[in-house]
Formats: sequence, C-alpha cells, structure tokens
Amino acid sequence: MDIHNIAIVRATNQIPFDGQIKTVSNSVVLNKQSSFQYAYSIGDFLEQEGRIPTFEQVKQKMIEKGEISKDADFMEIFEKCSDRSVAIKRKVQSDYLPYLGEYNSMSLFSINGLVPDDNENGGMGGNVFSDKDCAIIDGLEEHIENVISLNPTDTAIKGNVTLSPNAIILISQRKYDSLTDKEKEDLNRLSCKVIVFEGTLKEAVQNTLKESGRYTSEELTLARSQIKPSETRDELMELLSKIAEERGLSQAYHFDVIFSRTDMTEGLESVKDEAQNINTVSNYYMDQFYYYIFEKLGIDESLQYSLINYKDAKPYINELLNKIKEYGIDEFKELVKGYNGALEELRNSGKLPTGEEVLISLEEGRPINIAAMVEEQITGKKPPSGFGVSNFVQEELNEPDREENDKDFFEN
Repeated sequence: MDIHNIAIVRATNQIPFDGQIKTVSNSVVLNKQSSFQYAYSIGDFLEQEGRIPTFEQVKQKMIEKGEISKDADFMEIFEKCSDRSVAIKRKVQSDYLPYLGEYNSMSLFSINGLVPDDNENGGMGGNVFSDKDCAIIDGLEEHIENVISLNPTDTAIKGNVTLSPNAIILISQRKYDSLTDKEKEDLNRLSCKVIVFEGTLKEAVQNTLKESGRYTSEELTLARSQIKPSETRDELMELLSKIAEERGLSQAYHFDVIFSRTDMTEGLESVKDEAQNINTVSNYYMDQFYYYIFEKLGIDESLQYSLINYKDAKPYINELLNKIKEYGIDEFKELVKGYNGALEELRNSGKLPTGEEVLISLEEGRPINIAAMVEEQITGKKPPSGFGVSNFVQEELNEPDREENDKDFFEN
C-alpha cells in the first residue's frame, strides 16, 4: 500500500458542477447559531414570557401522554424531560435567531470511508453526513501538496479543491432526478466520473471504493482508533503517519488546527488566523442584524453602542429584550423571519459577500452594509442614506484615527 491507495472522501449537498469544491470562506453559507449570549438570553426570555414551556410543564405533559411514568426513576425522568425540553426550546428559539455568515478557508475530507455522524458512538456534535445527496472521492496523491492536516476523519486541504480527472462524484437518484437539464449537461462535461446511486450514501461510498481497484474501503469511527479494525487498517494508519512525518504535516483534528491546539506550527502558517477570521465574520453578521433591528425598534444610540461593543454583556441584551417586548414578541418574530428571508434571497441571487470578501471589506475600512441591502430587498426601495449605520459607527468610518479617543474613553 502507498499514497496511491488513499482516497479523500467528502459528503456534501453542494454538487461541484464546475469541478471545484469551494471552501465556506469562498462561498456564502448562512446558519443560525445558538452558542452566543443573544441566543441564550432570548431563549430564557421566551420561556419567561410563556412562549416556551418550563421543564415542569414538559414533564407534566409527558406524564399525561404516557411517555414517562410519574413513578419512574428520578434520573430517567430528568434525562427524558431534559432532552425534550431542550429540543422544544431550540425549535421555538430558532424563529428569533438571525442568520450569521460562516468562515472556513479549508475543505474537509475523510480517508477511505464516509466520516461518521456526530451522534454515532456517543458523539455530542450536530454534524450529520449520512443524509447528504452527494459524495466526492478523489486521490490524496493528487492533492497532497495542499494538505494542511492529515487525519482519518478530519483531513484539511487549504483553499478550493479542483477535482482531478480521477475523481468520482456520487449523486443520489432522487437528487439527480431533480437537476435541471443544464446542471446535468454541466456534470457530463466534467473530466471526472459521475455515478448515480440508490440506497444509502455510506453504502455507495463503500461499494465505490471497493470497486475502484485503487482504494481500500474502511469504516471510520469517532472513537480514538478513528478506523475500525480491518485487514488493511493498521497498514493504512502507519502509512498516514509516515506521509505526515515525511511532509511535515499535522495530524490534528480540524478544531485543534483552528484554535492552534497542536504542537506543530510549521505548515500551519496559512491558517494561523482562522479562529479570528471565523469570529470576525460571525460578529460582522451579528452587527448587521443589530443595525437592522436598531432601525426598526428605535433603539437609542447609547444602547446601540453597548450592544455592538459588548456583545456578551447580559445587562445590555436584557435592555434589548425589553425593547422587543415593547415592540411586540410576535411582531419581532415576523421581523426576524423577513430579515432571514431577505438574506436567503440575496444569497441565492449572488449579491451577498463571501466570508473572504467580508474580511477584505473590513480590512479596507469599507464594510458592506447588509442591513441596507436587506431593507431594499424587502421594500423594493433604496433606503435613506445612513440606514443600518449608527451615528457612532459612521463617525468611526469617517475618523480612521479614532483609536486614541477610544483608548481614553475606556481608561477614563
């Protein structure tokens, strides 16, 4: 076995019609994120306002429906009711969360098999790969020069990945039938192989690897072993370690690469700012949402300044929640729905900036006013000059040397 026998595999819903896998940073990916203070606070706020049932209310309802017995063991009741309570809270909370943009300058792959879902083997994350409509298989040999980290379940390649002529694109029959004639023509023009499959994606990947005559087919796991026992498992793991050592590659997980939780620094210089860039793009989108609702809720400049500069400060978020209550909780829900819908339309029409474009615009001091773009998308009219830009933000844009003034403000 040598590098020629190692496949990189990616499960996705984004079919590479142009023969290129694009990174998140070079695309527009919108997601609702629940792991920040605004999300936590609005969830608690909705529970206080009776929009989300309390733990005790969930417990009582489950007992009434016979889903649990009131005489059951305490831990059994607690675990089942907690799971249901969290699920309900997340579902209701989601209607009040804005889309935030994402950033990732690396494309992620697994080795010689489909990466497991996070919930397999007790995993706690939310990533699901087995339900994707497409998988891409290509040779590690063809892309080794751009590999950042070589890991069985988390191989990272820097930048967009152009598929080699040896690549294989697997597409489910259901998804293929939904493609337009042009999309099918685009696939037919590619130099790589396209296979339409029925059944599960995992089976399709396993069968394709076995029938390739080049790769071994392995079953991956989220456990420390990463690859389940097989006739070729040990040889493959030794080969991966050898390749990584010879080329000075990290074998860390993607998360550890992002947050520099690895002793290796050589070869990782190109992604040393990854965590900062992820936060910058996420915060930029949160700011844009705030600027939009500032306009709609009539938020005073003092609170605007505090929310933008102290995003995790609960006292200021609580002030915002009081304003939301005055505005109307149902009305605010519709406001967020309209905002998110406009973002989707702007993304689909190619008008939203990619994560990389967001960073460039901020570095050049010309941030893109997405709040104004959303307003125009919804109303069909260009908003007044200054819409979505608070006065203190406008002053910062007009005064690039304001850093010393800010320093005096915080020191005094």
